[in-house]
Amino acid sequence: MNNLQTLLIVDDSQLNRELLMEILGTDYRYLQAEDGQQAIDILRGNPAVDLMLLDMVMPGLDGCGVLEIMQRYHWLDEIPVIVISADQSDAFMDRAYSLGATDYIHRPFHTLVVRRRIENTLMLYAKQRRLTSLVSQQVLDKEKLSSMLLGIFGSVVEAHNGENNQHILRVRTITEALLHQLAKETPRYRLTEEEIIRIGMASALHDIGKSRVPEAILKKPGPLTAEERAIMETHTTVGAAIIKDLPAWQDDPLVKTAYDICRWHHERWDGNGYPDHLKGEAIPISAQAVSLADVYSALTAQRPYKPALSHETAIQMIRDGKCGSFNPLLLKCLTDISPQLVSQRDLMLGDRNDVQDSLRLSNELLKSDGEDNILSGGKSLLQQTLEAEREKTAFYAAQCGGVQFDYNIPSRQVRVVDWFQPPDSRERTFSIDAPDLQDLMSLEDLHKLWTLAKEATPEDPERSMDVYLTVRLTRCLFRLTARVIWSHGADPQPLSVIVQFSDLKGEAVRRGTLSLRTQGDAFNIVSTTLRELKDVFDIVRLVDPANNCVLRLNEDGSLSPGGACTSIWGRNEVCENCISAKAMKLKTRLCRLEFTETDIFHVTAQYVELNGQPCVLELISKIDNGRWLDSGDKRLLLENAQAPSDDSAQTDTLTGVRSRYYLEQTLGGQVEVDGVALIDADLFKSVNDTYGHQAGDAALRTIASVISSCVRSSDILIRYGGDEFLLLFPRIPKATFQLRLEQICKAVSAVSVPDYPELRLSVTVGGAYGVKPLDEAIRQADRQMYRRKAQRAQP
Repeated sequence: MNNLQTLLIVDDSQLNRELLMEILGTDYRYLQAEDGQQAIDILRGNPAVDLMLLDMVMPGLDGCGVLEIMQRYHWLDEIPVIVISADQSDAFMDRAYSLGATDYIHRPFHTLVVRRRIENTLMLYAKQRRLTSLVSQQVLDKEKLSSMLLGIFGSVVEAHNGENNQHILRVRTITEALLHQLAKETPRYRLTEEEIIRIGMASALHDIGKSRVPEAILKKPGPLTAEERAIMETHTTVGAAIIKDLPAWQDDPLVKTAYDICRWHHERWDGNGYPDHLKGEAIPISAQAVSLADVYSALTAQRPYKPALSHETAIQMIRDGKCGSFNPLLLKCLTDISPQLVSQRDLMLGDRNDVQDSLRLSNELLKSDGEDNILSGGKSLLQQTLEAEREKTAFYAAQCGGVQFDYNIPSRQVRVVDWFQPPDSRERTFSIDAPDLQDLMSLEDLHKLWTLAKEATPEDPERSMDVYLTVRLTRCLFRLTARVIWSHGADPQPLSVIVQFSDLKGEAVRRGTLSLRTQGDAFNIVSTTLRELKDVFDIVRLVDPANNCVLRLNEDGSLSPGGACTSIWGRNEVCENCISAKAMKLKTRLCRLEFTETDIFHVTAQYVELNGQPCVLELISKIDNGRWLDSGDKRLLLENAQAPSDDSAQTDTLTGVRSRYYLEQTLGGQVEVDGVALIDADLFKSVNDTYGHQAGDAALRTIASVISSCVRSSDILIRYGGDEFLLLFPRIPKATFQLRLEQICKAVSAVSVPDYPELRLSVTVGGAYGVKPLDEAIRQADRQMYRRKAQRAQP
């Protein structure tokens, strides 16, 4: 049970919930909610819900309200919602989709449709979750490395400043704690988790300008002179200038935040700070938070010129304004997090590994960096590594895929990370000449990659190509994106090549667009995929809904127009509310039911880009066994399988159609239909009297067979009694309903009865259209049928 996916069914009708669970069987774990509020309460409990089936019309909080709340809390990013409703209007569907619904199933529904839609949605979201997890892990790993490198840099600066080597970590931790509390207090600053983390990381650079302040001033044990203090205060503008002089990333949010913090972390709320004497909210909130965190950390840490103060003393000095004035809201936040600040060890617990790594590496850098030390303004290994890692982070975060590798050019070493493999064998490092690399990618493709990489320049570092990779012993088509990392300076040199492989199908899932390429072997893949789809769907085709035509896929990958795409629906004009036209307009996947005069089809329309040419892939399935019903004003489409052997009362044993018992006991008079017909065999008594009862039975079987051949599989034929048949038509236009009754009369008159060629048959039909309830429709159809019999009997 623990491995089953969890479905949350939200419907005010217990019958509907139980019906859905019966249709879907034991393949899932189920949670149930009787209304929208109960559904929200379940989600707030954070259960592992994989998919929600949501009724839109419910008392209290309805389906739209549920979607609005899920959208507000970003639950729709993780939980797909399939809306179930009898309302098929464009406005209603657009409303559901605009609120974030993943798919839409109309009532009444069919078992196969429901199962397929749920399975497909779960499969797509499982792939999306995996891809998202991979990207998130990549970003987290790179962010951790960037954070560690910033910590190294901060430790270098601290060593130069003569400060306690944990000051950078304390400032970051306190800053983030202040901002988290501030976000709870007010939405004024729009502080997201991403923003808070970014400010915390950038806080490591707040004193970078002190690298240009003489050590004699920084480490002076006594008070500074006015001249020395003026030099010390320049660290704000000098730090901002260092950030501004970075050769790249000036538009990066982290760089912008670091600039704000460096320049203005000594500004004060009343305008008495420096260097620009900003006042109040003119000071960026990032600088305000770091300023307060910096003051608290400085007061409670030992410095060359002062001992450490207690937590209580530091808090009181800040409140009394002895360290300058601060935002009153931030002061309240400082008071609120005061219990957390009592133990710095608890605050830093989660970052201890990073701190230890930072300290160890910073000591090595201080010993080995020599004249090119970052403190003297040069581009050291530290800075180049930091910049390269930031570039790699941005690159990987923008990609999406399951395989990546990093080729270090000087060492000729390749680090391959294959996220399709289990954790213990996911990462490998070997020489560029090792045969193992060819197990992943062919030698020919490797040569193509190196050729592309050589064409890259510092101004244009990225290249792309399609390649085949061997994943789980299977060759799959991937999109390769390579980026060359260059050194900085007057004569940039290539340092490494980082490569990301994106599964083309995964790209389609992530973007909601299926992008097909047909060059070379890929054409065979597209053709094979279309053929395989035909094993599942009755009709698979590419269409251009704008020009009402089917498209042919040529061997060169081009598309050429064919016949009218509407011809399979028995019409030449463009379909009203064409689902493919809407899918193309929205560049997404949509589904609907299509009714013809004889059948019902389920149509999935997927927007496709084939070599850059937009079109729509239509997957069409005929609904062979189904009955449109209504129970408690909830429309349903139930299976029309033959009655089980232990319930023969459901089926008329003579004709094989439904029985009167089926109508009265199973349907219970609750079926919702557009058209009702009563069909009576003419002169049936004389057939029995003249040819015998066996001929009469054969006549009834023939009539039932002819009627069945004239109607759709979703229409319901019932032997109503004796020589009368009841025919129920769900979802049928009035003109088609009248035409169908005429066809039945003509078809019966034209048929011969097996073994009785001389026997001629005819029927009289009475119909009622759009009449509710069913009992009244049957009564009116019966009255019309007998009226027509009387008219035919007149001389």
